[in-house]
Amino acid sequence: MSFSKDILIYLGLILLAGLYKVAEFSFGSVPYLNSYFEDLMALPLLLKSSLLVVQYSNQLWSILVLDKTEIIAITLIFSTYFEAILPYFDLRFTADPLDVPCYFIGAWFYSIFLNKSLVVN
Repeated sequence: MSFSKDILIYLGLILLAGLYKVAEFSFGSVPYLNSYFEDLMALPLLLKSSLLVVQYSNQLWSILVLDKTEIIAITLIFSTYFEAILPYFDLRFTADPLDVPCYFIGAWFYSIFLNKSLVVN
């Protein structure tokens, strides 16, 4: 079984996120890693997971990718929701302006390395 490069990167991100959560649970959190690692990983994992669901749900959509405008709009909505709205309604969340650049870096990473159509053999 062969995987395309974007799928291997995606699986690597899932593994990295899983290892991070195990380490965090086992050894406690590291301040900067705890604050920004998940923010960097959020959009690449969310967008690629969503894209794969859509691509696999209908063969006609296997070539679907997000354009730059859609990625920017999703990132702005995500940032606004998690940094400007949710902290006012749920005390478990805090507004951190440094999270927003992390979301945009993650979105950039997604657009370069993960926003690919399915390879059909």
